[in-house]
Amino acid sequence: RYAPGTLPTTYFMDVDFPVDEAAGYAVGNRGVYLKTTDGGQNWTRPCVFDSLASLKAVRFAGSGETGFIAGFPSAQNGRVWRSTDGGANWDTVLVGPSGMPCDIEFPEGPDTGFVADHSRCVWRTTNGGDTWTRQGIVKNDQSNKKGQRHAGNYNHPGQELAVAIPFADGD
Repeated sequence: RYAPGTLPTTYFMDVDFPVDEAAGYAVGNRGVYLKTTDGGQNWTRPCVFDSLASLKAVRFAGSGETGFIAGFPSAQNGRVWRSTDGGANWDTVLVGPSGMPCDIEFPEGPDTGFVADHSRCVWRTTNGGDTWTRQGIVKNDQSNKKGQRHAGNYNHPGQELAVAIPFADGD
C-alpha cells in the first residue's frame, strides 16, 4: 500500500477512472501498475508486472471488471494484457504489435477496442480481446477534431498519431 507522497519512483504513462471518481488505475515504466479505491488518496499494487516492462496505457471498460493494459516487457515485442476480475490478474491477449503500443481504447464497452502503436498501426478487437486484427497504418494528423483520441508518438517527439475512434458526446 502506498500512502500519499510515497508512490514508486517512475514515469506514470496513463491513469483511468472508469466508473466513478473513487476506483482508478495507473500504469508506468518499471512495470508499475497501481489501483486506488478512494479517489487517489491511497494506492495499492494488486499484482506485479516485470520490473523492466513499460506499461503505456490502461483502460477498464463497462462496469470496471474488464480491463486492458498496453505496453511491452523488457526487450520484447508489444503486448496487450486483459483482466476480467477488476485488475487482480492479467493474461496476455495480443503479442507483437509491429511497434510499441502507446494507447488503447474501448469506447463502447469491453468487446470492441483499439490499440495504436508507435509504428502508426491500429489493431482492433470485436470480441473482448480474444482476437485482434490489424486495421492498417494511420497518417499523422495535427488536428484535434472532436471524436478523435490522439496517441503520442514517442519515437518522434512533437508528432501525434490521430486514431479516429468515435466517442459518445461529452467524452
